[in-house]
Amino acid sequence: MAKRKVNKSQQIREYVGANRTASAKEVVDALKQKGVKVTAAMVANVKSKAGLTRNRRGRPSSNGTAKVGRPAKTKTDIALDTLIEAKRFVAKVGSAQKAVDVIRALEKLDSIAS
Repeated sequence: MAKRKVNKSQQIREYVGANRTASAKEVVDALKQKGVKVTAAMVANVKSKAGLTRNRRGRPSSNGTAKVGRPAKTKTDIALDTLIEAKRFVAKVGSAQKAVDVIRALEKLDSIAS
């Protein structure tokens, strides 16, 4: 009589269903005890397809930089009219760097005049 072949994916699903927090390596080791040869990559794929892995989207990066997305609101929100006037000013002066230089010069002038 022929030996019945084991469905490895089903074995993985059953084990992970009973042990939700088991890592891929733990699953491989546990199934090895039962005589089922699987790899960590296969376990990861089966867990992913079955929806048994958590979603890592939006997680902070390991290098400490902020995640990309919508910037945080600041207390100094600028009105649209002010931004339009600033854009006109930059166009009139020639570049954003020149506009910054002009504003710094104005600040120095105000500090001297005061």
